[in-house]
Amino acid sequence: MQHPADSNGITAGDVITAVAGHAVGSPDSLSAILQGYRPGATVPVTWVDTSGGRHVANLNLLQHPPS
Repeated sequence: MQHPADSNGITAGDVITAVAGHAVGSPDSLSAILQGYRPGATVPVTWVDTSGGRHVANLNLLQHPPS
């Protein structure tokens, strides 16, 4: 199963900077933000790639990370 982040172009080394307009400053803050959403919700995610490019895409949240 492909992870939603993979299908939207987020790759290793990219940095998620915001989820649904909430700034992400650390992995803990990302987890705290995501706890406010149910699996299946679609949320806008903003990230910066390793080249410095800024991207925004809507991601459908999974119940848990795919294995």
